[in-house]
Amino acid sequence: MVITGENVVLALQAKRPEALEYLINQYGQSVYSLARTILRSAASEDVEECVSDIFAAAWQKSKEYDGQKGTIKTWLLMLTKYRALDYRRKLSTQSAYLASDEQLTTSLQAVEDEVLQRERLQLTLAVVETFSELDQKLFFRRYFLQEALDELAAAFDLTKRAVENRLWRCRKELRDQLAEKEGSSCGSS
Repeated sequence: MVITGENVVLALQAKRPEALEYLINQYGQSVYSLARTILRSAASEDVEECVSDIFAAAWQKSKEYDGQKGTIKTWLLMLTKYRALDYRRKLSTQSAYLASDEQLTTSLQAVEDEVLQRERLQLTLAVVETFSELDQKLFFRRYFLQEALDELAAAFDLTKRAVENRLWRCRKELRDQLAEKEGSSCGSS
């Protein structure tokens, strides 16, 4: 039996595979275009999956087709509309879950970063407290209060070069101490 527009419905209801092939060949482009329009932001794989489901639904629901209500093309396009809308809802729900997972991961990372930053600040302060009183003052005023080297030199009756040398030694000591303390805390974890 050759499948035509007149006998496709009967062949489809009789579960003849060539009837489904006829539908795909005849209306596949229209179904795909409508699904693509409804799923405009979806990946092409999702649209193709939706189109496959539409033709599978047409195969399974062929007995529900009523020729009095419209043509086979109209029926297929109505199946397409509702199936594509279902897909769009499903995909938006999935992306909402993915977005909330990403937000949670970002929030957890921010908390972890803040905790690590506080620990590093505490280590820094502990090391700075081991400096001489003059070096502590220079360090805090330069790196926390952002005072210029000229101002510090004048305030402590030192040369600019002497302030630079003291701060360089403080930074070196801080780097060495932090490396040692962070290394020992990593080893004990």
